[in-house]
Amino acid sequence: MLIGAHISTVGGEKKMIEKINNFDINVIQIFVSAPRNFNDSKFNQGSAKEFAEYIRKKTKVKDIFYHAIYLINLASSNKDLVEKSKNSLISSLQVCSWMKSQGVIFHIGSSRERTFDQAKDEIADNINSILLNTPKNSTLIIETNAGQGNCVGSKFEEIEYLISKTKDKSRIGVCLDTAHSFASGYDLSNPEKLLKNFDNIIGLKYLKAIHLNDSKTDFNSNVDRHENIGKGKIGLENIKNFINQKTLKNIPFILEVPGFDNTGPDKKNIEIVKKLLR
Repeated sequence: MLIGAHISTVGGEKKMIEKINNFDINVIQIFVSAPRNFNDSKFNQGSAKEFAEYIRKKTKVKDIFYHAIYLINLASSNKDLVEKSKNSLISSLQVCSWMKSQGVIFHIGSSRERTFDQAKDEIADNINSILLNTPKNSTLIIETNAGQGNCVGSKFEEIEYLISKTKDKSRIGVCLDTAHSFASGYDLSNPEKLLKNFDNIIGLKYLKAIHLNDSKTDFNSNVDRHENIGKGKIGLENIKNFINQKTLKNIPFILEVPGFDNTGPDKKNIEIVKKLLR
């Protein structure tokens, strides 16, 4: 099974490799650039290729995912913000191509004062523009969200619409975040029903990754707060039943939990997940 975590690049490759091997994971997620500004990635074609080859050589890592910066907003009516967001995703997908990674996971953003229906076609146009201007061996992955602040993507139907309008569907995917989906009203206590619902509306063929997080906030709260595995409102038993679904056996699980020492994903959380697997 593919189990991994978001790994900080702070401290360099050697520190990353030590952490990856200590965790004994085969999937990682990283930021291509600093997550809270629009600065370009420091990777060029040569350094990106060398980085990925080095990580894969020195660890068990098979899949590398990127998380886009937090400032991305393809749903905004602010044209300058949208252009910056598009350029950032274009840059990230270029790095994705160089590293032969599995994709760039991103939040669509908030339509703020507008409804989804008012913003949806602009968002779809933005996605098509990004894909048109990036290498064909890169994948853009929409993450489900908790629904706070009028953010797009909290409902499967919204994601389905955007995929339906994507011209090159071979380059679009979805990351289901368990904490976000729980907070947006999807019941993880019945994983069979949840995944059947996902398949009927979006299609499991588009499911590229799962962010495996417990939730600090209540069901249908629309508040995005991650918790360590088994310590939140989703609970250990529901997470156990979810990760053991046969339809998910080839889907990478990526932890973004706070960690028991509040320094991010840790070995203890990874070991808890491994013990839950049948």
